[in-house]
Amino acid sequence: MPSLFDVGEVKTFSVYGEVLFPGDYRYADNTSIEDLILQAGGLKEDASIAKVDVVRHSRDKNALERSDSITKTFSFKIDENLSILDNDFRLMPFDEVYVRRSPGYSVNRRVVVDGEVTFPGYYSLQTSTDRLSDIMSRVGDLSPEAYPEGARLERLITAEERKHMQSIAESLSTNDSITLQRVLRKLAESTTYDVGIDLKDAIDNPGSASDIVLREGDRIYIPVFNNTVKINGEVMFSNTTPYVKGKKYKYYIDRAGGFSQNARRRNVYIVYVNGSVAKGKRCSSKQVQPGCEIIVPAKKERDGLKTTEILSLGSTSASLATVVLALMNLLK
Repeated sequence: MPSLFDVGEVKTFSVYGEVLFPGDYRYADNTSIEDLILQAGGLKEDASIAKVDVVRHSRDKNALERSDSITKTFSFKIDENLSILDNDFRLMPFDEVYVRRSPGYSVNRRVVVDGEVTFPGYYSLQTSTDRLSDIMSRVGDLSPEAYPEGARLERLITAEERKHMQSIAESLSTNDSITLQRVLRKLAESTTYDVGIDLKDAIDNPGSASDIVLREGDRIYIPVFNNTVKINGEVMFSNTTPYVKGKKYKYYIDRAGGFSQNARRRNVYIVYVNGSVAKGKRCSSKQVQPGCEIIVPAKKERDGLKTTEILSLGSTSASLATVVLALMNLLK
């Protein structure tokens, strides 16, 4: 004859973690851990067999007072056939089985190297701490036309980084530059950003600060030498002019007709091919390099940056991330 508890709510038990179909399953008497895992499609490739936990909720139907005990956990080691040492253990209604991910399992992580190298293409990271120098030692020599000083690294935006970018954009007040707000929002919608690197120093000094640790999805690009310099923004005539070794940024601004009346002369910044930026006074002491872009911003206005500066930002070879950093400095 069934008891009151047998005709009540539908009994289930659950399995979570590294199984093909985690979730709730209808309870059946005499079900083992092996039975439930098989119902859930079996173990995934990365599942651990060294530790499977069963969480059982406390439910003393004869209790007259509250207990501090909420659950009890049973841990088991299983073999490849899903058998456990305690063959007499059977699941109870509302038990929760947790199949953990094995700490010894790792997925293949790849980066790609493009441009002027002997063997461009995909390369697997051999350790979790592989650096620029490690990958470059496997791609062969640079071509005679390569420009290692202009090498750049393109990195996928993680969910956490995207969330941070969006929070910055949303935190801007109405007094902030409209252009900056738009760029930040566009950056938050992008899938990648550029990381400024010094590839030559990384290769020459393995393990140094320049020799950054790589991560899944990174793309390293070594460009062809570009013997020109772009000049954009508040100059009389934006153009591209041949690079002359040793010349400072003012030389190139003169090649563009000089500053316009609306130029912020003290806030000129240089965007290098590798994604790094030099701004203001640092431009005077830092060398102009082949392929870089010199940008002259407009004087700050209450309603944000001028159209000429927006256009110059749109034509820059820098990444959105680099432009955002430059803009945030300009608006301080």
